[in-house]
Amino acid sequence: MIRGLSFAVSVDRYARKDRKRTVNLCTARFDSTELFFRRQHPNGKEPISGPPLVLLHPNYLHSEIFTPQLDQLSKFLEVIAVDLRGYGRSSVPAEGERYSHAEDLRKFLDQGDHSVVHMLGLEMGAAVALDFAECFPARVDSMILVNPSAFLYEFPEESFFNVTEALEAGGITEARSRWLARTDYDFTRKNKPVFWFVEQVMAEYQGYHFLCDDYVTWKGNGLDAYGAIETRTLILNGEFCGEDYRRISSYLSTTMKNLTLHEIKASGMLPNVENIQEFNDNVLSFVSGRER
Repeated sequence: MIRGLSFAVSVDRYARKDRKRTVNLCTARFDSTELFFRRQHPNGKEPISGPPLVLLHPNYLHSEIFTPQLDQLSKFLEVIAVDLRGYGRSSVPAEGERYSHAEDLRKFLDQGDHSVVHMLGLEMGAAVALDFAECFPARVDSMILVNPSAFLYEFPEESFFNVTEALEAGGITEARSRWLARTDYDFTRKNKPVFWFVEQVMAEYQGYHFLCDDYVTWKGNGLDAYGAIETRTLILNGEFCGEDYRRISSYLSTTMKNLTLHEIKASGMLPNVENIQEFNDNVLSFVSGRER
């Protein structure tokens, strides 16, 4: 383990709106799209040489969910947390516009002159990372998939909620509430400071995907093609994450050749804020090539 890797961080620190922020808030522009991102350069005494770590958020959340990682991982390497198109402060697609998160990321990395990166995706962000790694393998040094979703995986109907019904009952606020009331978040809701923080991040979601037809496309071939990905990969599952994410993780672990699977104790869907220390230790050990 890298010396100084163990640290105890309370999520209460990140749940306060008056917290002094030192992270750089930036916007990348290409074509007619703006992608907002948070960036923190290495600021510790023992930086890791190598490419930056790009963080991709879960569905309906945005880059602020990675505040503990921007704060702590940046002691060792450059960390960039991106709001994908339609989320957070990034622009929403034009009406009827077809777009690809993987292609957006390619243009984003080109603009930042990042030829190679470490990539970490959480839930939906993991699906985007897989799509990117399938299409642009030379640009991903290593990949970390946290409770991964995956393109072409069929989630059961009970995993969702009736968006129209929610909007009629209470608008965007009700729809956001029902998303976080799903069984996938049962464990997260038990930790009141953590769940409060998650609710604050979710409250900034403006509801594009609830209100509009989304024409996002996937550049790759989806779940059955991921066995061809040779990128060094780590899957992190929360001990109490949803069963579908465990199924996806299990499938990937049997099809991808260069993959390690690890469980983060005392965590559910969002281990990066539920068990910050263990999560960050595993991420840093992996990207530095010093797995425990």
